[in-house]
Amino acid sequence: MAKDTFYFTHDFNARQDAKIKRLIMKHGMAGYGMFWSIVEDLYNNANALPTDYESIAFDLRSTTEIVMSIVKDFGLFVVDSDTFGSMSVQGRLDARAAKSKKARDSAHKRWNNDANALQTDSDSNAIKERIGEESKSKDTKGEQEAAPLLESEFDTFWNLYGKKVKTMDCQREWYLIDELEYPKILEHVPKFVDASGDYLCNPIKYLEGRMWNDEQLPDYKKKSKTNTTILKLPTKYPKNSWEN
Repeated sequence: MAKDTFYFTHDFNARQDAKIKRLIMKHGMAGYGMFWSIVEDLYNNANALPTDYESIAFDLRSTTEIVMSIVKDFGLFVVDSDTFGSMSVQGRLDARAAKSKKARDSAHKRWNNDANALQTDSDSNAIKERIGEESKSKDTKGEQEAAPLLESEFDTFWNLYGKKVKTMDCQREWYLIDELEYPKILEHVPKFVDASGDYLCNPIKYLEGRMWNDEQLPDYKKKSKTNTTILKLPTKYPKNSWEN
């Protein structure tokens, strides 16, 4: 029996990610190819592979040192004890599972309400085929609608925030944030920037402080100016003792 085949999106701008660029700089396009091979294996193993770098290296016809570097040196994977995975892969797997369940529930309800659905064996087979085709179509669509790579979401945030300083620090902090927070951040940023005005803080402070969770926006634009007492100097000065 043929093994089920699933698909995952490969963003066309993935190679523009800062992490990927550093990977290619160190290990070349061969390292880039090994990265995507590892991603494929993660999809086939519920986003968890053992940290058996020697076995992975043998499978990829590479060295243990290179595989270990790809997994650990560029922030592309999350290493936890004796396994590792990918936040991006997990987000897409979760989205696919949710879409698949919704499609199955919808099909089940539709066909249970059809009085003629089980009249004959041939009708039953036809229904199963139709459900299978619709589920497959919806599963594929679900994966296409899955969360994009972190860098594309980061670029959107970066352009909305506008104050482009400490880029690398911000990217590093961005990757530590749960992907489910991204829509909330992108909705909050324009309001935060507008409310901050000339007092807009550095983006790294915004990210580290998780400021999108603050109940109130900053009130800097309405901040009253500090009253300054102006000293009035006399128009005539007394003569100094050395003046005639």
